[in-house]
Amino acid sequence: MSKFSKLLDQLDAIDQQDTKNTAKLMGATAVLYERLQEIINRKPPQFLDQEKKVSKEFLIKHFGNYRNTYSVYNKTYGIKAKGWDSLLPKIKGLPVPQSLEDRVKELETQVQHLAQIFGEFLEKN
Repeated sequence: MSKFSKLLDQLDAIDQQDTKNTAKLMGATAVLYERLQEIINRKPPQFLDQEKKVSKEFLIKHFGNYRNTYSVYNKTYGIKAKGWDSLLPKIKGLPVPQSLEDRVKELETQVQHLAQIFGEFLEKN
């Protein structure tokens, strides 16, 4: 067998391995996509039961101050208010939005879950 034939055989083997690797990667991507869609379509957890009354003290404890509380409710629900007396009646009955820290924790958990799924997929293949 000539050197040229050996090189062609090696290139063919590399091409076949590349095709297998691409197929595995596409399969992993499809699994991750499906799981991500499940996570996205899942209803976000409510921080507080609808029936519980939201008080000024609770909001200060959760968000820190009026400015932060107003900002979160304004971004989430488009509520406009000037002071606690105006804000509290408008948010009555609304779910408390997640704080940035809570959202980051939830995203970290989801990324870890997806990494675990990806690792399991790679181990199987």
